[in-house]
Amino acid sequence: MTRPKQFRTPGRVFLGGWIVLALLAGPAAGAEKDYPNRIITLINPYAPGGGIDFAYRGIIDILPDYLGQKIVVSHKPGAVGSIGTAQAAKAKPDGYTLLAGSTSHVNLVPATRRVPYTPSDFVSVGTFAKAISVFSVEKDAPWKTLAEFVADA
Repeated sequence: MTRPKQFRTPGRVFLGGWIVLALLAGPAAGAEKDYPNRIITLINPYAPGGGIDFAYRGIIDILPDYLGQKIVVSHKPGAVGSIGTAQAAKAKPDGYTLLAGSTSHVNLVPATRRVPYTPSDFVSVGTFAKAISVFSVEKDAPWKTLAEFVADA
């Protein structure tokens, strides 16, 4: 059985969530002639073994070959990702702390609860995985399309 085209992934990139790799103050890192010259910390605001963890593992296994530096993962789960995200927001803006996560804890969480960061505290430097989201209802539901569901709401 052939998987649909949208589910095929190049290399070891997992088709996870709409994942954003945010680098704190990217211009500061780019200004260093010999960047990176020490270990880079990647903060995962979720527990090990989840979708985000799986999504970036293949990438951080090969990035040291290109960067010349090791990448260490620091799991900081809790509060819908806001604990690790807050730690990333407080990190020195030197390009040595990365945040792996989804747009939900960078954009949605600050809109729905009090957290010590805002979306403007982060700069996106790339997307390394995307997800296909689906909307589904019970088989016997009266709606067959999203438009029908919305029209009936």
